[in-house]
Amino acid sequence: MEIKKYPEDFQVEEVIDLKNGKYLVFKVKKINRDTLDVIHELARKTGMPFGKFGYAGLKDRHAVTIQSFSVDMFYEDAIRNLDLKGVEIFDFSKGQKIDIGDLLGNKFNILVRDIPENPDEIIRSNIQQIEKNSGFPNLFGEQRFGGNEEVGRLILKGEFKEAVETLLLKDNLGEDLADLIKEGNYSEAHELYPNLRNEKQILEYLSKSPNYAKAFIVLPPSVSSLFVHAYQSKIFNEVVLERIKEAPLNEPEIGDLVSMEK
Repeated sequence: MEIKKYPEDFQVEEVIDLKNGKYLVFKVKKINRDTLDVIHELARKTGMPFGKFGYAGLKDRHAVTIQSFSVDMFYEDAIRNLDLKGVEIFDFSKGQKIDIGDLLGNKFNILVRDIPENPDEIIRSNIQQIEKNSGFPNLFGEQRFGGNEEVGRLILKGEFKEAVETLLLKDNLGEDLADLIKEGNYSEAHELYPNLRNEKQILEYLSKSPNYAKAFIVLPPSVSSLFVHAYQSKIFNEVVLERIKEAPLNEPEIGDLVSMEK
């Protein structure tokens, strides 16, 4: 079976309990676009600071996603008149400022390709396994990482130069550009680097000041915190996987946090 062969195969829409407020709220439908990349383009074309955009979380790049944003009403005309590649802006309303964690859930429409000849048997077997284990581990998915977990690990160790290089080199950039970064030629690397706003901001800073620890400060807090959060998520996954080796999920072990609610 194959999932997410094409962006259209994986469609997700946020579910938010939007309350009354003074902010402009609108939905963004994006195809094969990163959430932060879209926000950067919105900020650049409207003149609105990146940090003023409210959103509940990040959505997959390789997918068709619909999520809500909030901005000051002052920017309504600028937002309504935008035309972005791979992005549709619609459903304008007034509401409260949207923050990380406001998400109630997601609605999914997923196309699974190359289904085997005996799907019922496989599904039945998987359900039986889940019932036997009284559930399944709620691990963080791949979209949480994208190489950011290694950047977060290096930041926590205080190895900022290595963290910067890992971030700048985690995509396949080509040998010439990679060599410029490794040699510390950040000014020239900035000119050649793809139009990825976060990385270019870091390169622009380093071309003026080789202070690797402060290089991450040029990023919005909502972006720079993603690296450490990704590493935290990686540790969580590893701990959970080790835990289920010791005993099934329905058999509490010392150290487990157990909810008594039914």
